Amino acid sequence: VHSPESYIVGGELAQITDFPWIASIGSYDHFCGGSIIDKRTVLTAAHCLKGETASELYVRVGSSKYASGGVKIPVQSFVSHSGYQPSISQANDIAIIKVSEDIPIDGKTIAAVNLPARDSDPKSGLDVNIAGWGDLRTGAPEWSPDLRRVTVHLVDRAECRGAYGTLVTEEMICAGVPEGGKDSCRGDSGGPLTQGSTQLGVISWGNKCALKGYPGVYVRLSLYLDWIEKNK
Repeated sequence: VHSPESYIVGGELAQITDFPWIASIGSYDHFCGGSIIDKRTVLTAAHCLKGETASELYVRVGSSKYASGGVKIPVQSFVSHSGYQPSISQANDIAIIKVSEDIPIDGKTIAAVNLPARDSDPKSGLDVNIAGWGDLRTGAPEWSPDLRRVTVHLVDRAECRGAYGTLVTEEMICAGVPEGGKDSCRGDSGGPLTQGSTQLGVISWGNKCALKGYPGVYVRLSLYLDWIEKNK
């Protein structure tokens, strides 16, 4: 069921000023999203960095295009959560990237996202936003050159388990729309699930993209604040 290549479907074009904390992570090309949490640190999904070498990676910030504009900064190092063991489950799908020079935060096109309250568990039905450069539909052969966004609703964890069973743990939150058609997709992975300027989740996994009855699944960021503090 779970496809850790995560995935914006059913959305619209976005400006970088709408999501100034979003980052494109790439090597030869964009492959995942991330979020700026301070001038040296970008948050992403652990599955994005599996098999990657820090010296071959870069982060682009401050641009609504993944391939141009803004500022492109080399990666210095990264650390993935030691509890991420994809052969067992998708839990703890979180990683921190350290960049080699300060991110030029200006509060307009480049900003740090706010982290959620410790241990908070946002209520189902809450409107949240996802953004990224990922596929526009399942199986689409290329990324969107321009940043896209979509608004979805948080889904009750019990309801989410109805779709995915025990794969969904307390360390995850789910979001989608009942009729399907709106979701993150391949290439959006690692990017932020936000309410306003607060990040609640990290785009992690799902069953393909935007299928009716199968919400997207996200890392529940409120449970990882200590880990972030220790590793950033």
